Amino acid sequence: MTEPGQPLTRRAARDAAAARADRPLPEGLSADATQPYLQQPPAPEAQLLATLAAPAQPPTQLLPPSSIPPAAPLAQAPAQTSRGLGDRLRGWAVAHRRTLLASGASIVVAALCCGAVAVGAASAARPEASGAVAAMGAVSARTVPTDSLQPTRARSCGVDVRDPAYATLGVSVVNVASGEQLLALGGGAAVPTTNLQKVLTAVTALKVLGPDTRIATRVYEGSMPGSIVLVGGGDPTLSALPAGTESVYAGAPRMSELAAQTTASLAKLYPQEAAKDKGKADDKPDKDKDPLTEKIDELKAGLQPSPSATPTAPTAPPASVTPAVTQLIVDTTLWPYGDSWDTGWSDAARTTGTQAPITPLMVDGDRADPTAATSPRGTDPIASATAAFIDALGQSTAPTIGSGEVVDGRPLLAEVFSQPVSVLVQQMLQADDNTLADMLARLVSTTLGSGGSAASLDQVFRSVLSGYEMPIDGLVVRDGSGLNAATVASPELVARMFATLDAGGAELQTIPAALPVAGQSGSLADRFSGQLASVKSAFSGVGGTTDRAATLGGLLTASDGTRLAVSLQASGEVKPETSLALETLLADIQSCGDNLAGILQ
Repeated sequence: MTEPGQPLTRRAARDAAAARADRPLPEGLSADATQPYLQQPPAPEAQLLATLAAPAQPPTQLLPPSSIPPAAPLAQAPAQTSRGLGDRLRGWAVAHRRTLLASGASIVVAALCCGAVAVGAASAARPEASGAVAAMGAVSARTVPTDSLQPTRARSCGVDVRDPAYATLGVSVVNVASGEQLLALGGGAAVPTTNLQKVLTAVTALKVLGPDTRIATRVYEGSMPGSIVLVGGGDPTLSALPAGTESVYAGAPRMSELAAQTTASLAKLYPQEAAKDKGKADDKPDKDKDPLTEKIDELKAGLQPSPSATPTAPTAPPASVTPAVTQLIVDTTLWPYGDSWDTGWSDAARTTGTQAPITPLMVDGDRADPTAATSPRGTDPIASATAAFIDALGQSTAPTIGSGEVVDGRPLLAEVFSQPVSVLVQQMLQADDNTLADMLARLVSTTLGSGGSAASLDQVFRSVLSGYEMPIDGLVVRDGSGLNAATVASPELVARMFATLDAGGAELQTIPAALPVAGQSGSLADRFSGQLASVKSAFSGVGGTTDRAATLGGLLTASDGTRLAVSLQASGEVKPETSLALETLLADIQSCGDNLAGILQ
């Protein structure tokens, strides 16, 4: 007995089919024509298969049996055989229900995927695009980088900086060709530059003043008769030595030449005064002179002896008499009068002979011995220069001396010029000349309209050096020589400036050639001996030591041929052996070359 709603067993299905076959059909219908109407609803599995296989159609209502047209006659087969095949199919479907469900699900997924592909293809084939897609526009091609990645070099050479003599050490080593900083020590902090500051001063002077500029010292006519004005232009090389004797500044202008021009100009301006003075001398009664005295006076005046009865050669014309200079005004207003000595400088720098008060007028760097680079300096360079000028005038009576400023429009009587700035820079670097460095720094300030004061130098240097795209963070400039320990810069700034100099540039080309060469010239002539001799001729730069700092920096050709820009700056508790320790470190850097990796811990 089969429960309601349950599928028929095979036996029950055969019995039901046999009963239907024996039952009489309505008139006008054949057995084949009744199949669509009498067909039992298929099992869920069979219905799923039929749905997937058939094309999608809108739902329709079943027609009543009377409206269904007769089916075309089919080849008749034995009824028993047809019924047996259907029973077998239904039985197989029931037995393999799970298999059919899994297969159906797979077919659904495949159909969905195929449908998505078909929809995409159809959308691509459509000529019109939706508003959203049209607004996006065409997708641009991906940008392909043109620069190929270069492999990073693994460097392996280290240097030892554990020597206590280094005190607090700042280091920067830059590959000149690539601009890569191979070694940096000190965290980029600004430390005292000492002598390295002169390189920055040289750069600033050449940039602002120009390599061909010459510094003038002039004499003008004063506003009163017999008055002249001596104007200091900031040339420390003006020399009081006689012609034929060179000071430490070769080719320097002479105070004697300035005085000679002054005398000649006054004679041209006041010929009547010269004639009057000569007339007074000629009108002097002969009775006051005996023949011997008259002879001496004639020789002093440059006159030839009086004609004798015997004919002689023509005599030279009488020399003119120069009007006397009764008043000398000294103009040193190029920068403030009292701003001549930096409080950060030790007075020993003056007494031992490495620095002078910075005044617009001086002779021979205010040295006691103008032929010696290191020579004690005085306390009043202006007074010394004024005395040298009066002596060069050669008057029997000295004029009165005053200070003041030349009046605009007064006639120029005399002028002499220094060597070009390019030569002064060379002299400064070769001799490590502090006075010349500070004079050039003050002239840069006055040229830029900053007044020439020491206080103006910081802003002046920062402004000029920033034009070279230097890392000026932390830069402080109190002087042009670096004697003041408050003048500081980072080692990277100094090293990169050396690299810039080595790379060339018309306005700065003087500096690399002017740098002292290790073991050969200037302040480095007697350094790098013994085991450090490999550095000789391979390094050009500057270096120096104060009681609070020691530095060494310049351009180095390494053992592998690499050109390196180096700045070594030790500060704090420096010792006498600190300078030698810096030389040793430089030799180690030379050995490493471009393989320089860092420091040994």
